Amino acid sequence: MKYVIRPLVPEDVYTDRTEFLDYLYHAAREAAHRRTTSTVLLGRRRMGKTEIFKRVINRLFIEQDPNDPYTVIPVYYSFKEEKTDRWEFAVGYVENILRWMTAFHLRDPKIILTREITRQEIVPFIRSKLKITVGLDGALRQFESFQQKDITVPEEEAVIFPRRISDYDDITIVMFLDEFQNTRLPQHDFSIVGYMQEAVESPTCPHFVTGSAMTILSREIKGKKMGLDVLTTLWEQGEAVRAEKEPDAVRLWLFAQEGLTPEAEFFAREKGILWSSRPEMDALLDH
Repeated sequence: MKYVIRPLVPEDVYTDRTEFLDYLYHAAREAAHRRTTSTVLLGRRRMGKTEIFKRVINRLFIEQDPNDPYTVIPVYYSFKEEKTDRWEFAVGYVENILRWMTAFHLRDPKIILTREITRQEIVPFIRSKLKITVGLDGALRQFESFQQKDITVPEEEAVIFPRRISDYDDITIVMFLDEFQNTRLPQHDFSIVGYMQEAVESPTCPHFVTGSAMTILSREIKGKKMGLDVLTTLWEQGEAVRAEKEPDAVRLWLFAQEGLTPEAEFFAREKGILWSSRPEMDALLDH
């Protein structure tokens, strides 16, 4: 078995990423000793974030012994751009977790890559092939409740789902969530962002998350005034640069398309932050 997720970029041209690959791989393995916290990998589009994830996941899937008490179970999920509703997301998200767990224990990637085992068959298949722990039994029962739409807030229960298994059975699951910026698309009538905090805080189930930083930021502030939360984050990044590089002068100048909220404007004046709105930037460009 060479991989469970096929990389798109050949090894001979995929260079200068060893540091990231080794860091994420060892961080994932250390989760078995409860030494890993959730991590976010941000960057511009087409910078190789997904390829890093694929290579780390392949190593975790192939190189580990499922019977080792210190093994970590990798689970990969990529958020799609296509329109979906809360039930389609929740059922698909939970089914994906169960497939990854089962494929890892049975050393059979086809459980993930094909649909030879249908959604209706996955629960009896798992019960016939795996040791059913208390946590896994509860997870399988809950998956049936998802399919029957017998869940009050399905998106909340879905994102917490892997943590409940790992916490209850004291095992380690590492979630790799790709294209996280797609969770904020306007065509979706639900959001998981508010429920992620509880999901990512467990030491038994750290989450590694990738997303396009520019996409996330532009969607967060496009069409509305920049709020204090976004401005504070940008200011903290500027302070980090100041502390690391010790420049003679660091002054943050940002582009806020619709301007700042009153709270953000007060903060900006207090900290000496410069900002320009769209009309002001257009006027500067005219000169």
